[in-house]
Amino acid sequence: MRKRIFIGVASAAMLLLSACGETNIGENVSEAQAPKEASNTASAEILQAASTEASVEPVSNEASTQAGTELSDDVAAMPEDLMDEASKKLYQDFFDGKEKAVFDASEEFHKCFPYYYDLLKDKESYTLDDLIDLVKDNAHLERGTKEYIDCALDGKLELLVSLGFEDSRGYDFIVKDKGGELKICYLSDSAERDYSIVNYCGETERFMNSGDMHGSEHGFIDGEGDYHFWYVDCESEAGYGNARIGNLPELDGVAYVSEEMLSFKKEHEKADEYYYFIMDDKDYNTIEEDPSSDNNPYETVRKAYKDAGYNIISKDEFDKMVADARKKIGYTDEVYNLNCEGSRELYEAFLDDKEKAEFDVSSDTGEHVKFSEFLTDKESYTLREIFEKFDDWNKKHDDWEREGYKKNYTDVGLDGKAELIITMNVYCEYKPYIVVKNVDGKLKICAVGD
Repeated sequence: MRKRIFIGVASAAMLLLSACGETNIGENVSEAQAPKEASNTASAEILQAASTEASVEPVSNEASTQAGTELSDDVAAMPEDLMDEASKKLYQDFFDGKEKAVFDASEEFHKCFPYYYDLLKDKESYTLDDLIDLVKDNAHLERGTKEYIDCALDGKLELLVSLGFEDSRGYDFIVKDKGGELKICYLSDSAERDYSIVNYCGETERFMNSGDMHGSEHGFIDGEGDYHFWYVDCESEAGYGNARIGNLPELDGVAYVSEEMLSFKKEHEKADEYYYFIMDDKDYNTIEEDPSSDNNPYETVRKAYKDAGYNIISKDEFDKMVADARKKIGYTDEVYNLNCEGSRELYEAFLDDKEKAEFDVSSDTGEHVKFSEFLTDKESYTLREIFEKFDDWNKKHDDWEREGYKKNYTDVGLDGKAELIITMNVYCEYKPYIVVKNVDGKLKICAVGD
């Protein structure tokens, strides 16, 4: 699948969302408006850092940490059957700085991310303030959020804490209740051109951007909190002079060739890599392959790579290899499909502009971006069409530059079925987003905001 890379600060926070399709998702819900006893509300809020230093003092009904920075409690309410009281108290105490969590990640995590062990000591215990001190590197903590995720969708929730700093760095920590003891089982970092996300079901993605090359590393955190490496892929524009094989042969009608590389080893060599290709014309329209043609540019490029000793596969083979590897690490079809058969396939097709989503939002509450001014109620759009309409609208207003987007899957309604969240990267203080939901096999844009 072609990646559209989001470049910028990656915060795991969602902005004030409530149950999709069941309540007014677009409505901002403050702490005062959303009582703790509500039965089906999930919200996330980013609170800006205070300008003065202060000691760690718990604030009533809010989580507070050092430096006067309040971390938001992004879950206004949790259904009682989703978390037992003991776990809920442990997580809240950690968030309030009263409880420590031990850094105890899996062997696979240690092998894949040894550099984090220069930051945290194995089997050492830390409060949230300890973690902030370790990662802030003299930068001011601008925002922090917490949310609950359900690794492997086993009903035992984990705590995901996300920290964002003024120098465009960010950190995510997953904390798990293991028999009454809190365990830091995963952490990741983000920077200006690289970012990491953790999906609601425990899938992890780490994206790296470098000029014409974009890479991503995929993993999965199981119900025990153990990290499993899945695969790495890389997309690079193979121009006529900078392909891996040097010079590409001349190709009629082809303006751009993308190398799509796959490997199931984090540290991989040529023998561990598999390639397929995507070709575009000068207008960036994808050129579909015609195997019956005597002048098939795809076959010409494949032969050139094969002759250079590279492993060549088709897109279908790519998908099958990735799916087989997923099952081997315990990432089942049910979890991958977000407990709703067909959802993942529909969402991925929407990301690839092969499916449309109907604009069906009851309340457009964006402060800066009004989606209802450029999207028509009950009309359906591809993702590219949404971006094009946003860009046209934006030129008439703030004219902030948009470059790519970030995607995530989050169980907005806490019904065990995740929605697709797309956040546009706009170089300003706000980040427009849309929430896409699978409703009986049809995609609906059911929430928007910024």
